[in-house]
Amino acid sequence: MSLTRRQLSLFGVEAADPSPLDLAGLLFAPGRLTRMGGTARIAVTVDAAWRVHVLAAELRHRGIEITWKPVRLDAPDPEPPPPDAAADPADPPPAADDDPPVEFVEPDGYVVGVARAADPEEPAAPADGTAAGGGGPVGSDPAAGGGPVDGGAAVAGAPGADSGGPGIAAEATGPRVGFEVLTSYSTMLAPVVALHRPAWLSGARLRLWVAAAGTVEPGGVVLDLDPGADLDQVEGALARVGLAPALIKERRAFRISGRRRLARLAELVGERPAAAPEGAWPTTPE
Repeated sequence: MSLTRRQLSLFGVEAADPSPLDLAGLLFAPGRLTRMGGTARIAVTVDAAWRVHVLAAELRHRGIEITWKPVRLDAPDPEPPPPDAAADPADPPPAADDDPPVEFVEPDGYVVGVARAADPEEPAAPADGTAAGGGGPVGSDPAAGGGPVDGGAAVAGAPGADSGGPGIAAEATGPRVGFEVLTSYSTMLAPVVALHRPAWLSGARLRLWVAAAGTVEPGGVVLDLDPGADLDQVEGALARVGLAPALIKERRAFRISGRRRLARLAELVGERPAAAPEGAWPTTPE
């Protein structure tokens, strides 16, 4: 019997407990961060239903629930707000809580913020069960409009469930439709305002980035970027964990290629989530 054991990566997903700070990985992807008072919310647009399932499960592990709504992927994007942007005045203030503050600390011991553990509730959904803002049913399956998003096995027939491809198209020549995933305004996300897009990427942050905007292609993995990201900063963050990337200028994305770097990426992001289709998640090259 072999006594060889798999060595855990210093920065891999198993190296630390899940934390709300991991959501900083979504800000490398096309995620948007807004704040309201002592709370913050993150929204990210994804191109396939399986990504909604994966994000729902990952965020629930961190005590954060999501809602979703269908969006046009080919519509012009509004100007993204800066990281310290205030919330829309139409949004109701979050519920107050009396829980003791909790410090969130980076692995090097640097305290990046203090938040309260309780998660303010999302505004109540309308009586018809649709999400605030006119989207799909709160907590329902974005692929089929059926049961709750539980982050488990992919729903049969979900867009991209088998191929990992782009989101729903109304017709072959119709508009491309994806999903906007939104957290509630939460004090648990307040430290992410200070952290924003960090100088280094843990495996957990990379896992969320891949879940939201990573695409496995022949010979590599493409990571789509937030339009406002500093390319040098992101390139440096990837290089520090052994993932020196190549820029795809026309797509504003970075490609990870090469056997060693792809094996490193697979090690960092961990095993394929149950909802991700075969071939849609980074794996160690054969």
